[in-house]
Amino acid sequence: MNMAKLRLLVVDDDNDILTLAEKLLKSQYDVVTANSGKLALEILNSVEVHGLICDINMPEMNGFQLLKRINDLEHLSHLTIAMLTGVRERKDIEKAINMGVNDYIIKPIDPMLFLKKIDNLFHSKQGLQTDIQFVKVHMQSPAHLKNKIEIRTVSEMGISLESSTEQKVGDIIELDFDLFDQLSIRAPHLKVLSCKANDRNKWIIHLGFVGASEAIRQKLRAWIYKKTAQKKVKAS
Repeated sequence: MNMAKLRLLVVDDDNDILTLAEKLLKSQYDVVTANSGKLALEILNSVEVHGLICDINMPEMNGFQLLKRINDLEHLSHLTIAMLTGVRERKDIEKAINMGVNDYIIKPIDPMLFLKKIDNLFHSKQGLQTDIQFVKVHMQSPAHLKNKIEIRTVSEMGISLESSTEQKVGDIIELDFDLFDQLSIRAPHLKVLSCKANDRNKWIIHLGFVGASEAIRQKLRAWIYKKTAQKKVKAS
């Protein structure tokens, strides 16, 4: 399916958020908005929607209640879902993941990160590409994901690694990685975006951060900037 034909439903009781989301997405997607969970359900039951971006804290029917209604409807089981919220509690992120949410977008919206996350949601299904690029630091570092792995690159959007064990695309995992300890970051959830075999009988796995706050991303940006600067000095 062509990306231009994908229809996204954005649900939020804040009209400013709806306006911003529509402005950011309308050049690439067919965007429909709703300012309540009730209206969102009416739309979902009347037109074909491929993706849902939904706020958690809404009056009358909050995001979790809407998700429960959606999960009870078989004809909506195909939906790709992202939660859009200012709630940063880990328990809320875990609850959303357990209810089938594909990603978790923290307010206030960072336009570049927002577009990147939405693109990532459909990348594996639609084979989409993006013009947005993030600095990556290449490195070799041990970590643990039930088995020994090697970190290959780190960016503010996620991590790529080499593992002896295949991981299922779409699975949500936690990674024991000493970089998080160095930066005083509580290990964020990671979603398996792709997993491909290489010529060494290992698996190259790309993981995207789920629900990583802007504070975490700022620490990663600062660390990446420092590492990039150090490499430039060594190369000169």
